[in-house]
Amino acid sequence: MSLSIYNDNDFLWDSSTTYNTNDIAKRNTYYWYCINTNTNSAPALNNVNWNGQLIDGAEQLPFFFWSPSYGHTNAHEPKIKTVQFGDSYAQVTKDGINNQMLNYDVGFDNRSAIETTAISHFLFSLEGQKPFLWIAPPPYNKTYRFRCSQWSDQGNFYDNFTIKAKFIQVPI
Repeated sequence: MSLSIYNDNDFLWDSSTTYNTNDIAKRNTYYWYCINTNTNSAPALNNVNWNGQLIDGAEQLPFFFWSPSYGHTNAHEPKIKTVQFGDSYAQVTKDGINNQMLNYDVGFDNRSAIETTAISHFLFSLEGQKPFLWIAPPPYNKTYRFRCSQWSDQGNFYDNFTIKAKFIQVPI
């Protein structure tokens, strides 16, 4: 059966269904992504069969757990304010307390149709504006909040897809 990322009813969790890796289930108001094949294992925090949600402070947020392919880039462009004076002197200061945010271009190459569906569904369900948690790759190796309002997927050949996305850090 082919599932559509646009139809929520395709993903309602059912205890009698066998879920395989990257299958999607919606339980209560949260989406979960299967990481270990299971039946009758309700999606929840700290359940070893499911992923897709984490607690950040006192807030439960979606968690993007898929690892990107090598070749990702992080563009650095600190926000600064410059005041130019008449004698060719300029005063430069940082613009705000969060002036150095991470800005990643990531790719997910050679992914199966089911994994591509799960990743696309994750991004689609956040509507480009809701934050999610993601562990930034080295040298950062830390969980930050990100937003993804731009991504594309490409079918390379049968059961082989590529997703390109832009992850922009969100200040807390």
